Amino acid sequence: MTPQTAQAVTVNDLIDRGNAARREFSFLEAEQHYRDALLLAESALPRVEPPYSRAHLVVAEVLTKLGRLQESRGEVEASEASYRRALAIFSQ
Repeated sequence: MTPQTAQAVTVNDLIDRGNAARREFSFLEAEQHYRDALLLAESALPRVEPPYSRAHLVVAEVLTKLGRLQESRGEVEASEASYRRALAIFSQ
């Protein structure tokens, strides 16, 4: 296996895992399992930051979802912090 092939597998794996997490998050949110959706979003953030960098759109997507869930739970300060981080990334 060449380094390029190994890297392509890693990228494809990240994409597959990201898509699966998006589906799971959407299902949990639609079913109003907000606590589980919040735990998923919180656990996803440290997993997506290293491979993508802290300023990547995937990180901003997770931060936006996290902010939405925090807002629905009345966690205003945490929600605002998540939204602000996401906005800073989207604004680049």
